[in-house]
Amino acid sequence: MKKENEVLKHYKKLFDEALNDLKTPGKRHKQIPNILTTLRLFAPAIILPLAISGNIPLTLITAGAFAFTDAVDGFIARHWNLQSELGKDLDAVTDKVFSTTLLGAASVSNPLLLLNIGLEGVIALINTNKKLKGYEPSSTMTGKLKTWALFGLTVLGIAAPGLNELGVINLLSVITASLQALTATSYLTQENIKKPYPSPEPPDKKKHIYQTSNQTQKSEKTKGYEDSQTDIKQYQEEDIAAKIQELTQLLQENNVKDEKQVVNQYIKK
Repeated sequence: MKKENEVLKHYKKLFDEALNDLKTPGKRHKQIPNILTTLRLFAPAIILPLAISGNIPLTLITAGAFAFTDAVDGFIARHWNLQSELGKDLDAVTDKVFSTTLLGAASVSNPLLLLNIGLEGVIALINTNKKLKGYEPSSTMTGKLKTWALFGLTVLGIAAPGLNELGVINLLSVITASLQALTATSYLTQENIKKPYPSPEPPDKKKHIYQTSNQTQKSEKTKGYEDSQTDIKQYQEEDIAAKIQELTQLLQENNVKDEKQVVNQYIKK
């Protein structure tokens, strides 16, 4: 539970930083890839009604537009060095939402595809659980094959519903479901790799650093002042000793007959 709280706090911090960028005129461009990525979260509200209404051409056009954002956000992030941890994880979430939406659109003409939607949900739960426990799920070759099979299934399921009568969509659905099951198993059995989440900084740490720095500076200033005072005192002592010696010589030269006159002569000198 403690690790889950750390992970949630970490992502809250990432979202807060992104919101601050959006509020700051000079930093808004840093969130352009994440804005494009977030647009895919609206895919279900647009694509599913179109598919249910039977408007296949507009469904495909809309799906293509959302798929375009998937290509562009990554390109912009890499080209202008705007990659971020939030963008990486947000991309994974929106991709899952988008692919599930397309499966939902294709399932309008073939309910068997609901099985694939359910399996995608299982994979998403496994990965989310790993994330909350502080692990970093790594992609596998089976997962990549599953993604391509899913893509082909959704495109053909939406664009060519007539293939249902030939059993092609059913066959692709079963093949994809098998790959999904293998992917879920590989995620469950793969070695868990801990992801280092930075520990939250104590509230007074910065204040402590500032105070320590101030104390060090004051200590250095005090030491410098004391050293300078010591030098002045030493100089004064040496100066007094020299003057005493000079006065002694003057007294000896005048045979100390008239001390008051000698002192006056020394003062005048």
